Amino acid sequence: MTPFSLLLPSSSTNPAVKEITYHFEGNPTPPVKVYYFDFDGKGEDLRTALYHAQVNFIDVRINRETFESLKASGNVLAFGQLPALLTSDGEHILVQSHAILRYITTLSEIGSTMYPRDDPIEAAYIDALMDFQFDALTGLTVSSYPERAGFDCLLESAPESITAIRKALNEMVLPTHLTSLRRAFRHVGDDGPWLMGRTMPSIADFCWFHRFKLLGGATIEGIDQDIVIRDYDLKAMMKAFDALPSIQEYREKRDAALSISK
Repeated sequence: MTPFSLLLPSSSTNPAVKEITYHFEGNPTPPVKVYYFDFDGKGEDLRTALYHAQVNFIDVRINRETFESLKASGNVLAFGQLPALLTSDGEHILVQSHAILRYITTLSEIGSTMYPRDDPIEAAYIDALMDFQFDALTGLTVSSYPERAGFDCLLESAPESITAIRKALNEMVLPTHLTSLRRAFRHVGDDGPWLMGRTMPSIADFCWFHRFKLLGGATIEGIDQDIVIRDYDLKAMMKAFDALPSIQEYREKRDAALSISK
């Protein structure tokens, strides 16, 4: 069987691929590799979680053309999806960002604080927070990518329908879901700034932070940019995430590496 490392794209064989290596002093383990496009999205959930957990990793960024070629091969990516993570032994490729986040927590002592293995109830609460993304954001995803759910035949020929959907999402659906998210399970922890009320972040915070950034960006037509930060608790969580030393350090190294590769 051909090793996965030879089937996956790399900067040594494809000039369109960018690779950024993060190594932590005192950590002798071989790096995992995380594959995603050259933008934030769900890849940034994994990159920041890996860095926060101090797991050696290589951030492999590919373009759309490289992804389509990889997907067409049909023998590497389960479900034909990114992000994907190649384990340090090179024997397994993992997909689905929530599954990968849980795997990351097994790779270091810091990682284990992000998803408690000895408390199945708290772990289930964290799972629920992450799974709630599908309930909260399905409408937005379908309105942005109708072809993925088979709605392109209806929505692409009726732009007024997209406008009406975004209005409902902005005024009713998203605010309701965000309120539910804020209220969920905060009684479990120590009333810290994180979604679980913990004094340290869980993988649910890494999962949700980048969705909050997306919702607060200027790229989603019809969605108010303050839809998240108008909620004090969610705003506090985002501020706490931005203030994490690990996140600040990661961003400095990432930006420096990307500026060199341009």
